[in-house]
Amino acid sequence: MARGGRARSISVFVIGIWVGATLTVLGVVGYSFPGIERAMKSNPPLEQNAGFELGDDQAKKESALWVIIGELNRHYFFGWNRAQLVLAALAIFAVACTRRRKALVYVAIASVITLVLTFELAPDLTDRGRAIDFKPRDTIVEEEAAFLRVHKVYTSLEFAKTIALLAAVVLTARRGKSENAGG
Repeated sequence: MARGGRARSISVFVIGIWVGATLTVLGVVGYSFPGIERAMKSNPPLEQNAGFELGDDQAKKESALWVIIGELNRHYFFGWNRAQLVLAALAIFAVACTRRRKALVYVAIASVITLVLTFELAPDLTDRGRAIDFKPRDTIVEEEAAFLRVHKVYTSLEFAKTIALLAAVVLTARRGKSENAGG
């Protein structure tokens, strides 16, 4: 395999890991809160000891179970965001070796998004989330709305990052000349 083909294979591998792990983390945390009621329905002792009735969203969001899941999700994202910084560096280096400029631009965009998520939005989201833990939702309407706004921005950027990475992997994987001439 020629040097360019090897660089392309490594790039696709690294970006593939980044995309796959992103989707896995999003799936795990996306399931965690809705999973509370599913777990309670399938485990009667859990339902009896959860501290709230199925369908009581107010009590559920004030429960220790809800807060623990939120805290676990914060830890997952903390670790994952830092792991993404390593993947970003590897992807930038690998794609740069392919000389595929457009792919490199998409990896750079994903990397910048990762920096924003890691150092700007995740700490803000963590602080806002912890500020509303255990509190009755009817007493923190503004705080919860602010949390949800930041959460929507965070989630939107996660999806934008994933789309950028998918574009990068497609541009990197395709056969043909490098894009030194801008093509």
